[in-house]
Amino acid sequence: MKFSAFMAAAISSFIVAGTDALAIEDSVSQATLRDKSPVSIGAQYTLRSEVLDEDRHITVYLPASYDATDQKYPVLYLVDGGTAQDFHPVTGLASLASLTGMMREFIVVGVETINRRYALTSPSARAYDLEVADPNGGSADFRRFMIDDVRPAVDAAFRTNGETAIIGESVAGLFIAETFLTAPESFDHYICFSPSMWWDDMALAKSAPGLLAGHDYGQAKSFYLTVADEGGAHREGVDKLVAALNVETPEDLTWWYEPMEGEQHHTIYNPASLRALRLIFAPAPAE
Repeated sequence: MKFSAFMAAAISSFIVAGTDALAIEDSVSQATLRDKSPVSIGAQYTLRSEVLDEDRHITVYLPASYDATDQKYPVLYLVDGGTAQDFHPVTGLASLASLTGMMREFIVVGVETINRRYALTSPSARAYDLEVADPNGGSADFRRFMIDDVRPAVDAAFRTNGETAIIGESVAGLFIAETFLTAPESFDHYICFSPSMWWDDMALAKSAPGLLAGHDYGQAKSFYLTVADEGGAHREGVDKLVAALNVETPEDLTWWYEPMEGEQHHTIYNPASLRALRLIFAPAPAE
């Protein structure tokens, strides 16, 4: 008897709840969305590359204050910066500069990569490298494209202040580490996440001591490096680079190495980006 009464009460409650749910659903379905208008996050441009002899896309995010002032801004060059790549995550973080004041405002220039394992690697004939990237070896041309084509076009089109940074992860991180070690004059700040330092049997990492000793890093250079929970040659290559930096620290170089063991290769980008951007674009000290 008690069981039957319990069941009756439960069924009654279910019916009432179901009726309420249907009422809510009907209420929602009767609502309408009006006055649709687009939300602009950035603009995509076509750039004719003299270096690559083809058209390429770059996507540009301007700080919130850009149209309201005549201020000039630093530029963050984002490798793998297409709209289907890392442009949106990074511009979301860049917007915090105007929303919170935790960073100086900066322009983001997303540089789309095509066949990134070719574009961002140095030449290698090793069997494993050819398995994952054949062809490979386009990094020197991609660097020239960035420096000779992209940067002059951006400086001509926007109010830039001459301060530059470059950011990327994985194979893009390898490209950034290579640029930092072999052509440090290219940018002011280098932001490098989980770089694929295993490439070419860690050749770049093994050559790091000589490269660091052989280049003039000039004034106001900085290098941010992190790695996730990767092991094997990936981590070993990063460790070799860190060891070289500890021994051959260039004069006037500010650098950070902050491993993120709690992150994985595919999760490190956002937390590392926020950390690095807050360091690189730290607000000027109050006078």
